[in-house]
Amino acid sequence: MTEAGLPFRGTKDLDIVLHVEVLTPAFGQKFWEFVQAGGYQQKEGDPEQKPCLYRFQKPQDEDFPHMLELFSRVPDGLSFVPPGHLTPIPMNEQISSLSAILLNDEYYQFVLAGRKSKHGMPSWVGEDRLIPLKAVAWLEMTERVRQGEAIDSKKINKHLTDIVQLSALLQPGQVIELPVKLQIDLVAFSRAVVALNRPEQLQAMGRVASAYAFDL
Repeated sequence: MTEAGLPFRGTKDLDIVLHVEVLTPAFGQKFWEFVQAGGYQQKEGDPEQKPCLYRFQKPQDEDFPHMLELFSRVPDGLSFVPPGHLTPIPMNEQISSLSAILLNDEYYQFVLAGRKSKHGMPSWVGEDRLIPLKAVAWLEMTERVRQGEAIDSKKINKHLTDIVQLSALLQPGQVIELPVKLQIDLVAFSRAVVALNRPEQLQAMGRVASAYAFDL
């Protein structure tokens, strides 16, 4: 965003999508070394499968991301779709188990197809992928609140704020193709935001609708 001349908020969180097709025990070992080096004091996981961790927070070393969060599709070899929103990640038995927040297969493939890399750094995704991901996170959190779950409103609003900022990176005339599921979710999100009738957000949703080729 800095290169585009837009204000940039350095991320405090690191969302990691696990490429399960090439995941190895060596990655698991390196990941745990990173967690230990940062001194992460708060580790969250699946209460039904301990230890089975997917979120790491409160590092003692302030140079490390404030939060690490793992995402994945259901790995091959699992003969069931686990209940809830987590999936176990098979690893070498000598390595403490990891789990990940479950990604719909269409979202997972969409993320992989949009990977970028530069100067040998680990791959990342740009605004074209982040906007649909943050939109579905906003939808899911909003629905969970509607059903009575207590979620900090700041976490929900952060996704919307990020989308407004990211939409400024979309180029006039740019067209981004989406799988059906992602298109449905992004349209639902955009129309919900339009209903809030806030000028800055209305402009952002106009940019999103134009880039992803749908009508508000």
